[in-house]
Amino acid sequence: MKKFLVGSLVSALLVSGAAYVALAHENPPATENAQVTFTVKQFRSLTSPADHGYIDALTALAPHPAVTLADENGLPTFHVKRAVNIEISVDSADGSESYTPLGVYFEQRTDGPNGKNDPDGKINFAQWRSNNGTVVMRSKFIQTGRYEFFVIVQRGSDHSIGIIDPQITVDAGE
Repeated sequence: MKKFLVGSLVSALLVSGAAYVALAHENPPATENAQVTFTVKQFRSLTSPADHGYIDALTALAPHPAVTLADENGLPTFHVKRAVNIEISVDSADGSESYTPLGVYFEQRTDGPNGKNDPDGKINFAQWRSNNGTVVMRSKFIQTGRYEFFVIVQRGSDHSIGIIDPQITVDAGE
């Protein structure tokens, strides 16, 4: 399972990397990006067999009228109320290390009999890398739904890759 997830994430990152330039022109950054900061407490590499690659991180959201942050079942969950750009940065609790977000991979969640109508989030989301070392994802607010998203992070000291995995809910009623 881990090899499948790693392969899927790396493949998605490589494919989406080529799309960053095109998406940046299609979806110019809004003037009011929602600012999300993940602060790495413990980095875990995808290549370590015991660690599974999931990073322990604190999650912070600067106040924004279109996005709120809640803890749901132990996972940080962003609630999006309209189309908005969400700018993701990754900081370090240890000042001697640096981290860079490389991209975001989405997986739609379903709560009941409805099937996945946007399994990889390509209908609802776009993303691009900014010039200041962040990743900006655009919630296009086309369809409502719940997604797990995986922020792919690279550690500066050895270029190892890890994953932060919050959730996002797109719903005008929340």
